[in-house]
Amino acid sequence: MKVILVLCGAIFANACANILMKLAMVKTPKDSGLVEIAKSAAKSLPAAIGVFCFIIALVLYLYVLARLPLSVAYPIMTAAGFAIVATASQLLFSESITVSRIGGFAFIVCGIYLVAR
Repeated sequence: MKVILVLCGAIFANACANILMKLAMVKTPKDSGLVEIAKSAAKSLPAAIGVFCFIIALVLYLYVLARLPLSVAYPIMTAAGFAIVATASQLLFSESITVSRIGGFAFIVCGIYLVAR
């Protein structure tokens, strides 16, 4: 049971990190080069917090990998993270969630269930 809670923490921390990274880049012009993006990120509090969240996610995920097979942990981590990030993206960044995405979420949930069994 503890490993499931730690996995949930890793998923949440990873999703938060990705959302914070996007938040840090919202005002960056789309035609920015790598150097401009790096400079923008270096000055951004959301990016700094996002990096910290990535580190937390990594430590938690390493704990999970020491206790669960990779073939179980990785699909759960990525699929659940995808669903969280897509939902947050719709709420925070007005990205669209189409009918096909909703269907994809349903397949992801079914897949997580099958993999986790």
